[in-house]
Amino acid sequence: MFENLKITAKMRSPVCFSEYLRFDCILSAAKAKELLKSDFYTLGKQYSGTATVIKTLSAFLKFNASYGVFHASCAISDNEFVTAYSKRWNSAFDRTVKFKGKGKQEIDTARGFFKAYRNPLVYHVMPEIIFYAVGDKQEITRLLSENIRYLGKKSSQGYGEIASWTVETIEEDKSIFDGEKLMRVIPVSEQVKAIYSIAELAVIPPSYRKETQLCYIP
Repeated sequence: MFENLKITAKMRSPVCFSEYLRFDCILSAAKAKELLKSDFYTLGKQYSGTATVIKTLSAFLKFNASYGVFHASCAISDNEFVTAYSKRWNSAFDRTVKFKGKGKQEIDTARGFFKAYRNPLVYHVMPEIIFYAVGDKQEITRLLSENIRYLGKKSSQGYGEIASWTVETIEEDKSIFDGEKLMRVIPVSEQVKAIYSIAELAVIPPSYRKETQLCYIP
């Protein structure tokens, strides 16, 4: 039985994301981990066709055919900060390198594998992250608790660690709209009379899918 749900992730650390954390994408990753097992970490960037994803997720998450999206909200935060992460060669290890060929023997840090960089990283300080969805409470709780222990990017650096998941039933469906407030990415449509910002995005998980549409965004 599908129910209106409020899902809360209690966080142990700040979480990194630059646009939105989409709950349908989180559940899609959870299901992919379950199906692929250890292969998920080598095949995780591959994804199934739109029809297959919709059929698979629809078993436990409501799909809205009118808007063409799942009933699953985004997490939106104003507590945004910027840090940076870097990579550079440590010259103390120069003597351990076995150079080949002729020419100057040095590590090229301007290009190639050893190229040095410093990239900005957007992170959010959120004691808890709340999502809304319509779906199978028991199955969603199981998928999250068994498969999703981190949210967002750079989990290897300790970001986005989850302390616990809580899934509870609520009266009102807030997964796509909360009143007139848009709660997730939806395709531009004449059905929507309010004015929202627009971007070109994928609406079916994963968010990096190449098939994109012009969408309203929260």
